[in-house]
Amino acid sequence: MRKTILFLCTGNTCRSPMAEGFAREEFQKRGLDYDAKSAGLSADEGGANEKSIRMAAEYGVDISHHRATQLTVEMAREAERIYTMTPAQAYLLQRMLPDKKILPLTEEGIADPFGGSEEVYRQCAKEIKKAVEALGEELYETDGG
Repeated sequence: MRKTILFLCTGNTCRSPMAEGFAREEFQKRGLDYDAKSAGLSADEGGANEKSIRMAAEYGVDISHHRATQLTVEMAREAERIYTMTPAQAYLLQRMLPDKKILPLTEEGIADPFGGSEEVYRQCAKEIKKAVEALGEELYETDGG
């Protein structure tokens, strides 16, 4: 049975959709039996942010069909691991779900690019891609290699 890695940000329109898209590609490339999903802590209806779509496309990843999803308890319970975009988000969820493996995707956190320039989104995408590649390497070493 495939394990799920869940990526979380605030609105599920910028950072976590990119992380989900990059992770799907990374897991497939490495032959890992993982699925990537994403959700928001405060998500509204809608798709991925246009700048996030363009930045993911620069890496050959299509997230244009993404739909924002609000985090549910069921989603959290089904996930093998949960990665947040900030340490504060991880801390909040760890208190609510102490039995789950919940970590920030990077130690310093990934700033929300919402409302920023294309360059801000490009830097965000670069940080997420690098972190997801490191996660793929870790999973490969522990589960796949």
